[in-house]
Amino acid sequence: MPMTPLENRIISPGRPPSVDSDPSLPTQLKVKVNCDGNYVTLVAAFNITYQSLVDRIDAKVGRFSSNAISQGTMRLRYRDEDGDFVTIESDDDIQIAFQEWRDSQKQQNHQGSLGEIELFCLSAD
Repeated sequence: MPMTPLENRIISPGRPPSVDSDPSLPTQLKVKVNCDGNYVTLVAAFNITYQSLVDRIDAKVGRFSSNAISQGTMRLRYRDEDGDFVTIESDDDIQIAFQEWRDSQKQQNHQGSLGEIELFCLSAD
């Protein structure tokens, strides 16, 4: 039986799921990225790597901007529980951002739904 193009798709590997995963929380997250007032959205697994996330964001942002995280002209950030911007530069940083999101959602029932986190692309200067 010949393989269809869909079966040939390669999905980039992520990190193994964390041991403290809560089955009542979603396994994927809608990532809403605010880039100077323009928004791009994508769905990412909780175990996505930094490079994979940056590649996907850069591809979407590239439709309306010449800036890119991978070029160093923008920085990827999230807002922590105190409202401060924290720069994301590694797989560990992404996991910390997602873990803070999980911790903030423990009080709510998201079973079967897709959670949403807001990230920010800010100028690197």
